[in-house]
Amino acid sequence: MNEVLVCFRSSIVSSVDGKVFFDDVIWRKISKRLMLVQRSQAEHNPKLKQLCVYILFKLGERFLVYERGETQKEERLRGKLTLGIGGHVNSGDYLLNKPMVEGDLAFVINAVKREISEEVKTPSRGAPPKLICFINDDSVPVDRDHFGLVWIIELGTPEIKAVDEGVKIVGFYTLPELKKMRPKFEYWSQFLIDYLAEKS
Repeated sequence: MNEVLVCFRSSIVSSVDGKVFFDDVIWRKISKRLMLVQRSQAEHNPKLKQLCVYILFKLGERFLVYERGETQKEERLRGKLTLGIGGHVNSGDYLLNKPMVEGDLAFVINAVKREISEEVKTPSRGAPPKLICFINDDSVPVDRDHFGLVWIIELGTPEIKAVDEGVKIVGFYTLPELKKMRPKFEYWSQFLIDYLAEKS
């Protein structure tokens, strides 16, 4: 069965300056112009951006790092380190909580919760997920089709296990450690390491 994704016109973010940013005005524009598109029609379509969630787990001052396994669906990401788990926001997430007001994030939080349950298991999540920024990178094919909403979840315990075979947990690392490891990460994680270091 062909998955149905939540998308928007790429022209909305064509003039955005920077790959990682937070702009509430841009998000309100996007949220007003969302559409449901068959994945087969959305893939490699330069006129569309697929909405994705990218979830970081943090324990104190350390961030959880994963390695993309050989069963990872996206071949171009296999073997890369990543700071985030996540995936597409789909029609099921959207139809559970259709945005009733401009900028509403309830349907995206549905996707956050679903992706967490599909990929990892943790007995304690601490604080609720917090939206920290957006990612929009047109420089490489694997990222060009996607627009990421980046979330942080503060953990209360280091006990966390991978559920998805495509994800292998490496461990928790501080920002200075992540900066030294930066070349081993996929592009979105590299951008986030720079962004988080700048904000710290």
